[in-house]
Amino acid sequence: MEKHARADQVFVTLRPIASGKFRLVVRDNGCGIKGVKKEGHYGLEIMHERTRILGGVISIEPAVPNGTQVVVDFTP
Repeated sequence: MEKHARADQVFVTLRPIASGKFRLVVRDNGCGIKGVKKEGHYGLEIMHERTRILGGVISIEPAVPNGTQVVVDFTP
């Protein structure tokens, strides 16, 4: 995360949200995601694809007051 986000803190939580379902949250205090797709950069696409393959749902959004939050809901 330091390379892309220039973050110096990362917070990770994993908790049950329903019977057999879990939520993984990864949040950093970096510069955030700009939403601009760069040629040859597929990191976000890969995250979405891997989550889909595992039967999960991913959400990538700004964290307050700064940074990015990634939320994945899934059933192992």
